[in-house]
Amino acid sequence: MFSGIIREIGTIERVEQTEEVCKVFVRAQMFFDESSEGESSADPVHSGDSVALNGVCLTHTAEEKGIGSFDVATETRRVTTLYALEVEDKVNLERSLRVGDRIDGHFVSGHVDGVSQVESIKTMSNTREVRFSLPLGLEDFFAPKGSVTVDGVSLTIGEVSERSFSVYIIPQTFLHTLFAEYEIGTKVNIEVDSLARYAVRAMRRLVDASVKETRK
Repeated sequence: MFSGIIREIGTIERVEQTEEVCKVFVRAQMFFDESSEGESSADPVHSGDSVALNGVCLTHTAEEKGIGSFDVATETRRVTTLYALEVEDKVNLERSLRVGDRIDGHFVSGHVDGVSQVESIKTMSNTREVRFSLPLGLEDFFAPKGSVTVDGVSLTIGEVSERSFSVYIIPQTFLHTLFAEYEIGTKVNIEVDSLARYAVRAMRRLVDASVKETRK
């Protein structure tokens, strides 16, 4: 479980593809421990810990001098943007929550629901309006003032149309996440709000039950 608050931007060190799995190696401060070269992290990530990489929950599988190692299954690559990662690409990173941690964003599971892409970026005073396409089949999960996770970033939805939705990015978010790297056409991972997920499911079951009752 995560909160959608990015703690660090990492850099892809290398990508290794085998017959069974793709291994992704990420360079970031959170992977330095006291025995590693360079400045150590006060709370380094260890093997077995969960880390959200661009919003995808992955398990850290090894410890190597400031490098995080993750196995990315074929299905995960197919349904997320991780298939396109290349050396020197930047990625959003967040460690999993501990019991008692502050929830500064919203509850994020790290299970991506779909892939979207940037349709427009508009600078507005000290904010940026970024509009994304609505992933097919997820339209019912988006509502103005609701929550959404974009590449692991917890955001409030602005406007919603039949084919797109917007978010408004403050300077803090722009500078400390991948939003500074986005351009029109950039593909991103989308996770809908869990509350919306259950609400929509409940409503659909209610409607189905009503239809069945009407047909009797």
